Amino acid sequence: MKRKQIIFFFGALALLSFFLNLGWEVAHSPLYDWNQSPLKPGAEFYILRILQSTVFDMVWVVIISGLVFFIAGFKFDRRGYAFIFGGLLVFSFGLEWHRILEGAWHYKNSMPTLKDLGLPFPVGLSPMVQLAITGILSVNTIQRLSGRAK
Repeated sequence: MKRKQIIFFFGALALLSFFLNLGWEVAHSPLYDWNQSPLKPGAEFYILRILQSTVFDMVWVVIISGLVFFIAGFKFDRRGYAFIFGGLLVFSFGLEWHRILEGAWHYKNSMPTLKDLGLPFPVGLSPMVQLAITGILSVNTIQRLSGRAK
C-alpha cells in the first residue's frame, strides 16, 4: 500500500469505527447505573461521557488493527482478522475488569456479565465484545470498500 492509501484506509477505519462505537455506546448505555457515582444523570454529562468513550474505542480499534496489519504486511486474511478480534477482545476484557474494580462505573442488574455464565469476573458481556465486533466490522467494511478484499 502506498502512503496515501494507508492514510485513507486508517482515516476511513477511524471514521467508521467512531460511528459504530457511538451506536453501540448509546445502545448499551441503559445497562449502566447513571445514578451511581462517578456517573451522573443528565444530558450534558451523558453526551460527554458517551463521546469520550466512543473516541477511546475508536482509537484502540485503529491502534490494534494497525499493529496487526503493519506486522502482517497489510495482508487481509483470516489470521489477521483473528488477531484483531482476539487482541480487541483481550484488551476490552482487561480494561473493563480494571475499570469495574476501580469503581469507574457500575452496571445495572440487567447487564449480562461473565459471572452470569459462572465465571469469576464481574465484566459485562456487551462492553467486553464491543471493540472486537465493531473493530472487525469496521476493518472488513473499509477493506471491501477500498477494493483490498481477498
